[in-house]
Amino acid sequence: MRNIKTITEQYREGDFEKRLNLFLECPPLRDEFMQIEQDETSDRSTHLSQAAENQIHRKYPYTRLLKCCQSSIS
Repeated sequence: MRNIKTITEQYREGDFEKRLNLFLECPPLRDEFMQIEQDETSDRSTHLSQAAENQIHRKYPYTRLLKCCQSSIS
């Protein structure tokens, strides 16, 4: 029999199909699985927004200066 820690690690490391199977096999752990999904989604969106902001600043380096000045003017 697998323990909860092992199952959640398998879920984190699994692909879509593996995650779906674990989700269906282990109804008591569904809340924990949903929390893992939400955490990963927020991490991805944070990473993507930071990457997009870095691209803008590389293309238009003065925007970083404007952002700094706007906060002191307000």
